[in-house]
Amino acid sequence: MKSIRFILPLIVLLNSCSSNSVYEDTKSFTDNTWKEKNTAVFNVKNIDTVSNYNINFILRNTNDYEFSSIYLIAKIIKPNKTVETDTLEYLMANPDGSWLGTGNSVKESWLAYKQNYKFDKTGDYTITVNQANRKNGSIDGVKNLKGLTDIGIQITKSKK
Repeated sequence: MKSIRFILPLIVLLNSCSSNSVYEDTKSFTDNTWKEKNTAVFNVKNIDTVSNYNINFILRNTNDYEFSSIYLIAKIIKPNKTVETDTLEYLMANPDGSWLGTGNSVKESWLAYKQNYKFDKTGDYTITVNQANRKNGSIDGVKNLKGLTDIGIQITKSKK
């Protein structure tokens, strides 16, 4: 019994030391559909302003996803309410149609958003993400983007 009391805290300590993640969250989509008006909102509280960070999105799709790429509108809303907005495109499939992510029936893709990013203001940040796909030749966006199960975010301390 004494060895279990020693080993369990050691395992917890080693696991916590091996991860440099400071924030993780996931937003699931009802019926595996990301609706155009459904904004994924991530609230990042009390992040240090000295370190640099890598911000990555984790997107999971099924074979019902109809596109070879995805367009996202990402915003970082700073504590002083200034907003950084980015329009992003990520490839989701190879030219032969095979998925780029890992997994079987659900593919997981890690999408680099900001690398070596500095949160330069003290306070709470909000990161929002919307899908912005549209069909070829269409001005209007896809209202219901099917085949997506969820989107997540992971913020880690940069090694630089």
